[in-house]
Amino acid sequence: MFRISDFRGNDVPNCHMQNCPFTKNYMYISSNYRTPLMDAFLDSGKKLGYRTIDYNSDERIGFGYVQANTLNGRRHSTSKAFLFPFKDRKNLHILTQATVTKININHVNKKAESVEFVYNKMTYTVETKKEIILSAGCIASPQLLMLSGVGPKEHLSEMNIPVVQDLRVGQNVYDHVAFLGLVFQLNTTGIAITPSNTKIQDVKDWLFNGEGPLSLPSGVEGIAFVKTSVSEEEFDYPDIELLVGPLSLATQRSQNNLSGVKVDYFEEAFGDLTDEETFSIAPMLFHTRSKGQITLKDKNPFHWPQVTYNYFKDRRDLKTMVEGIKYAIKVGTSGNFENIGSRLYKKKLPSCSTLEFGTDQYWECALRSLATPMQHHVGSCRMGPAWDPEAVVDHHLRVHGVKRLRVGDISIIPIPLTAHTNAPAVMVGEKLADILKADWN
Repeated sequence: MFRISDFRGNDVPNCHMQNCPFTKNYMYISSNYRTPLMDAFLDSGKKLGYRTIDYNSDERIGFGYVQANTLNGRRHSTSKAFLFPFKDRKNLHILTQATVTKININHVNKKAESVEFVYNKMTYTVETKKEIILSAGCIASPQLLMLSGVGPKEHLSEMNIPVVQDLRVGQNVYDHVAFLGLVFQLNTTGIAITPSNTKIQDVKDWLFNGEGPLSLPSGVEGIAFVKTSVSEEEFDYPDIELLVGPLSLATQRSQNNLSGVKVDYFEEAFGDLTDEETFSIAPMLFHTRSKGQITLKDKNPFHWPQVTYNYFKDRRDLKTMVEGIKYAIKVGTSGNFENIGSRLYKKKLPSCSTLEFGTDQYWECALRSLATPMQHHVGSCRMGPAWDPEAVVDHHLRVHGVKRLRVGDISIIPIPLTAHTNAPAVMVGEKLADILKADWN
């Protein structure tokens, strides 16, 4: 079943590859592939007291089908939805393969005046008549601000960058963290995705119809929002997300080790599962308390900034994730999962071999060994009032103390979200568009 909605959640007609209109101003949401794992997943949730929900509704806790910004089995990005349909406008100029290196800000009146960028090894400067909007993401936006003299005074002085405005840019970074090390084996066949059972027809189904197992977003089929026993939330807000899919970390060998796990470590941990049918339930931590930071490596805009995540610096994060792991195991070994022969793969990780498998100490070690960043960064250009010492932009996304400069991306979100960050990032863009229309009539 193909569920398609516009970005605001309104249902639009179902469509297929041949007759689906790329309607302007619509960002499609779809979920169309099912395996027996989903029936087991939803059944397990019901036996544990959870409802099957549409998690994009006002229901916060429950189990449901994954929904993603995809159309015909392919990512339907903001570029496809909002930029491509209008790329021929005379007042819109799109330049790709260019790198912005600096925003020039007048040090006297603190007014943003122009943008410098490099294109085909040539440096260009574009002046602004009204204002500049920086939308480079949670890592590059703070990097550009700091290169332009907006950032922590002590850090900019260390980099020999003249300080225009002393703000806590890059000092409030949060990210979701997940654990992919839970692998469940099956005694039934034809359910999980493995190199041997991926057929040429599966490739054709995806290429020509946007259907089949290859249309699953990152291999995820279902999502659950749960509240663990260690949650400090007063209300019914989930603190853990569970992501289920018909493949696992053990499948990654065939994908050039995309998980980032070293080959020898991977072979020792998961080499016994060669071409076995496995699946995973990955817990993800929502309300990260450990805070990281983004700093400049040097003054060269072509050098990546330094990102320090500080995962699990706050032990409460570790404690919550351990409970999330236990909950995932409970889900994956109950209900209809038993009927398809689901069992947890219990071989110890090489780095945790001296600990008893399944204990809290073992899972803490496993998390420190195989925890995975979700790239859901927020907070590096935190939104807040002028009296907030951590704030970088105000409620209209204007950079505090700098005229004609705004930041319009996910970096302005001040706290970790109970959600993935794609939809909130689009929300920031849409809200900023409304603000700009109001400010400039």
